Amino acid sequence: MKYQRIALAIMTQLPEQIKALVTGAEIDFLAQQIKGLTFRIDQDASLSNYDLQLTYQVKQFIDAVATNFDWSFGTDDRLLNNLTVHMQIALQRNGVSGPVPPSSELQEVREQYPKLYSAVVRGFFQVFTDQNFTTDELTYLLIHFASTYEQQLSHQSLKVLVLCPNGMTTARILKTRLARLVPEITSIEVARIGSLGQIHLQDFDMILSTTSLPGFKLNYRVVSPLLLENEVTALREYIHQYFPSTKVVESPTDEPTTTTLDFDTVYQQMTVAKQILDRFTITPIRNEDETIAETLVKITRHIDPNLIHDPLEVAGRLLHRLGLAPVGIPNTNLALVHTLSQEVTAPYCAIFELDQPLPFKSMDNQSIRLQRIVLMLGPANISDFENRLMGKLSALVIESRKNTQTFMTGDRQQLYQLISTAFLNELTK
Repeated sequence: MKYQRIALAIMTQLPEQIKALVTGAEIDFLAQQIKGLTFRIDQDASLSNYDLQLTYQVKQFIDAVATNFDWSFGTDDRLLNNLTVHMQIALQRNGVSGPVPPSSELQEVREQYPKLYSAVVRGFFQVFTDQNFTTDELTYLLIHFASTYEQQLSHQSLKVLVLCPNGMTTARILKTRLARLVPEITSIEVARIGSLGQIHLQDFDMILSTTSLPGFKLNYRVVSPLLLENEVTALREYIHQYFPSTKVVESPTDEPTTTTLDFDTVYQQMTVAKQILDRFTITPIRNEDETIAETLVKITRHIDPNLIHDPLEVAGRLLHRLGLAPVGIPNTNLALVHTLSQEVTAPYCAIFELDQPLPFKSMDNQSIRLQRIVLMLGPANISDFENRLMGKLSALVIESRKNTQTFMTGDRQQLYQLISTAFLNELTK
């Protein structure tokens, strides 16, 4: 509601002839866009003393050193924070006269990291053109970079954060493919972009996102949920360069594991899975010459009102998701369209089959002829288990060529069998 109020305030500034055409779904769409632009300011930096200009310059400084030294320093949240605090103090004392004898300890640091020191000096004067730091003061800056450098060199495990607009489907597909195709990654966590303020980014060595993050201060890599072959190659090369000590994760052994099962929990989980299966349908949609926006509104209005209280709001969120990144599956007639909303009461998956195929952008930025929309919806407060099931379902679409073909052409019975088997495997892990 906070972002809707901002969106409405913006709309009031538009000419009357435009305001007359604005729908509720478009206001919700704009509210989502505004929400997507909001990122946290670090918890240890209050608004009263937050120096945006200096933070921006320090970020430029880090990027310059990274370029000069050919190393990725921007993934370290602590480096930016510590350098910013250091520079606030260093800029205040710069130019203050007084006898300061050269430090032999700092001389040793410079001799230990000559190339990095050179990169720091060049980067500093590229950004802080009006400053004239002493050699020792520049060496203190070097120490911050050397600390990050040594930490990355000694890494034997690699923890990755995967971000996506809602955390329900595309990021789950990406997580599955990362675990299978990039064995150097030890741990993968999935999160929604909207929850960035609650995430300790310093706990992660690398950040991947399925969409661009305007204004995000740390280095991150945008990858498609399908993790295409060239992306896998580039990602592994990046890891080998910047985390050379990372050990390849061994494949899990076939040794049996002991799991304590609670009957009531298992029964509840089976009930949730059965409800998702029972709601699954394949529904034909007459879309004629309609746009994808009009088609999505028609689809959401077709769904049981007990599941969707406000079809326009949900359609607006789906349009917002389409605007963030392509969702078409390459070389298929499928698109995986999904969102979470307070207007959705329970997890829902269904296929809607268009009678008129539409040209549609796929995840590899090519064009497909869209005929089947795999629609996945969930409540805003979706539980971890429900999210896990929906993630399993979305990954199922591209898990194998056979599965993809079944989603492209299969009937309800074939897909019901495929999904129920996947759910059963998930329940008996």
